[in-house]
Amino acid sequence: MEYCEGLVVRVMTYKESDVIMTVFTREHGLISVLAKGAKKMKSRFRSSASIFTHASFYVNYKPNSLSILTDLKLIDANSALKVDLEKAAYASYLCELTFKVFDKDDIQEDYFQLLLDIIEKLNIDFNPKIMTMIYELKLLDYLGVRPNLDSCANCFTKQKIVSFDAKSGGYICANCFGPYMKRVSIKSIKVLRQLFYVDVKKVNSIKLNLNTINEIKFFINDYYEGNTGLYLKSKKFLRDIEKLKIT
Repeated sequence: MEYCEGLVVRVMTYKESDVIMTVFTREHGLISVLAKGAKKMKSRFRSSASIFTHASFYVNYKPNSLSILTDLKLIDANSALKVDLEKAAYASYLCELTFKVFDKDDIQEDYFQLLLDIIEKLNIDFNPKIMTMIYELKLLDYLGVRPNLDSCANCFTKQKIVSFDAKSGGYICANCFGPYMKRVSIKSIKVLRQLFYVDVKKVNSIKLNLNTINEIKFFINDYYEGNTGLYLKSKKFLRDIEKLKIT
């Protein structure tokens, strides 16, 4: 039996009463865990074998295979994420993104801690759009498509940065700004870089106006579509939720 700390990012029913959880762990990265009988009314795993659960998992660990859950000690159920539709939508997207980006049994302790910190912030009412953008930006480094947010992506000057452009790969200076590019505010230019480098654990609050959020979110969405090849069903659900809020 082996202990590992983890966050449940995916749950699937297996047979009639069993559950297979995908757990992002500190010790092993993503692993698949079979919780036998978890759907039975009297199962001690019934309430804990669910998405967003942060727990200590005791498993018969099998690399590149299905591990068997033997015990579980709850650390945080992250209940607030399960009763608020908007929070649940964003947290689900973060979990699906994690599942799609990382390989099974690939240890990624820094990103595990990052996801935990962001989920914790969502649970205590941080703006879910901002926290999601931070996670998306930081994952770009792992994906090998880090944007240039230190200088102009075309000529590498650090002077007169006036915009950012997904097709160009990051910041754009006044001399390289093209007619097809979109103007953004100076604040958005500064905030984009801050979000990329921020230490989430040390953040006490983040408040941004809607224009800044929308400009940065547009860049991130465009950048992901052009550089990662990822398609996530939960992303469409997020857009539907945002449309409902607008109307």
